[in-house]
Amino acid sequence: MRKTDKKIENNIRESLTEVCDELLELKVGFEWITHLVDFQRFPQSLKIVCIFNDDETEQAFLNSPHFNDLKHDLLIRFKAMHISLKDIDKHLFLDNEAACLRTHEGKWGDRLRAQ
Repeated sequence: MRKTDKKIENNIRESLTEVCDELLELKVGFEWITHLVDFQRFPQSLKIVCIFNDDETEQAFLNSPHFNDLKHDLLIRFKAMHISLKDIDKHLFLDNEAACLRTHEGKWGDRLRAQ
């Protein structure tokens, strides 16, 4: 990883930590957030994954105004980092703990690589 990649990675991590804290405060079944990136294909390769408790809380968030707020917030944050995400829907994914247990025996590394 190049020095500039490390700096970008740190900025993304710090920003997503703030997003995580804000989502936890909403008390909507949100658990944690992570991201995946291949810097050889950045920013197109960036995936942001928000993890919820179960299928119901994930679906409820998807259908709530909070989901659009999150997308807008992420676009603003990444723009401030000079990272252009043309279509946030291609970068943002929702998932949940129950689904990971069902299909990947709770092994998030396997599940995230399979996405």
